[in-house]
Amino acid sequence: MGRDPAIEAWKTWRKHVDFELDVDGGSLRLLPLAYNNIKKLGVEDDILNRLKGIYRRAWSENQRIIYECGNVLKLFKDAGIETIVLKGIPLTIRVYENYATRPMADMDILVPYVNAAEAVDLLKKQKFIVENENRLNHNLIYGRSIGFSDETKDIEVDLHWRAISQAKELSMDHLHWKNAIPLKLNGLQTKSLSPTDELLLTIAHGMRRNPEPPIRWVADSIMLIRKEHSKIDWDRLLDLSIQYREFLKVKKAFEYLEKVFGVRVPNMFTEQVKRLQPTFAEKVIYSHEGTIGVNKKNMTFTERVYSFYARFLRQSGRSNFFMLHIDFMIYTGSRIKKKMT
Repeated sequence: MGRDPAIEAWKTWRKHVDFELDVDGGSLRLLPLAYNNIKKLGVEDDILNRLKGIYRRAWSENQRIIYECGNVLKLFKDAGIETIVLKGIPLTIRVYENYATRPMADMDILVPYVNAAEAVDLLKKQKFIVENENRLNHNLIYGRSIGFSDETKDIEVDLHWRAISQAKELSMDHLHWKNAIPLKLNGLQTKSLSPTDELLLTIAHGMRRNPEPPIRWVADSIMLIRKEHSKIDWDRLLDLSIQYREFLKVKKAFEYLEKVFGVRVPNMFTEQVKRLQPTFAEKVIYSHEGTIGVNKKNMTFTERVYSFYARFLRQSGRSNFFMLHIDFMIYTGSRIKKKMT
């Protein structure tokens, strides 16, 4: 966005948003970047000093999280476990190149699936507390990650064993590892996803409903495309989005980025996206992810069944409609049996 549109956008935001009352958590996370940009543009505003404080706090928190991430990476390295750092930290270092403009609340670390249980045990031995431990074993089979926290240090770790897809049969994680690029963090050698894979992860994660509006995916995506455009493999991005049943998100994400922010991508990519149609399973998953975070107590029985069905589709690798639903009946029976034992 050029100088004049950026300034006009800022003035429009200030006109319609009460800084004291209307700034939600998602918007708050964008304020350090906004401050950095409007300061460069020479914009005068009576809230600049307050934005400067938010900017400095983000810098301080990010430094702390990156330092603590180094400790976790060393823990895994000493155990012989490879790592890829996801999302905020590599984006901060490689893309934003500024430790304040991309606030983080936690660290995201990917380990090979075969080392997931060992990594969980290592974190537990360091007094990290598992979130929803009653779902840990289920997540290790059907999920892709689980959260940990250390209240004594006020840090959170999202441990991942699948980069994007929850479905083991759909997973192309070996390619994510193969295409990962070196990243040095606090003197430790680790890796980050390739720009292509990071962009897909940004969209796949950001386009899901969240109690805190995840609008940061817009800034992350635009920054990634601007910074790494020549390194993004657009054919691979499209292929992976189809493989992982994330195509509908990618389609809608780029429609929005082009319409609102004028983001330009290769014409061939745009034409292919227009021609392709999402699968039945993907439509169900996309619709369901628009309801994630809704209080289950307020859900009807039908809505609960639909949610259960959508979650199954998200972790299933089946493409054949008939076999998909045979598997669903088997999966449902196993979950009921487990509940009763």
